[in-house]
Amino acid sequence: MASYEDKYQGKLWPNEDKKSPSDPDFKGTVNTVADLEAVSKMVDGKKQIDYSAIPSEKKLSISLWKNQGKDGKTTLNIKIAKKNESDDNIPF
Repeated sequence: MASYEDKYQGKLWPNEDKKSPSDPDFKGTVNTVADLEAVSKMVDGKKQIDYSAIPSEKKLSISLWKNQGKDGKTTLNIKIAKKNESDDNIPF
């Protein structure tokens, strides 16, 4: 029987600093489960992750757009990108 194994984990949050309608509605970071486990600790019974301890070359950024079509249907567009080390202006 086939099984699935999680390889990446992360979360999205609302994009508070949208500058144009084409900016994503949500953004966040995705890391390998092993990288998250290496920098996680339990505090008061809850898991806390120190994302700053994960090297930036191991981080992927994820953006999500909600597009409302003329037919009333909503589609989600997801974009995942790896950070270019030559650009230090990207916050995550």
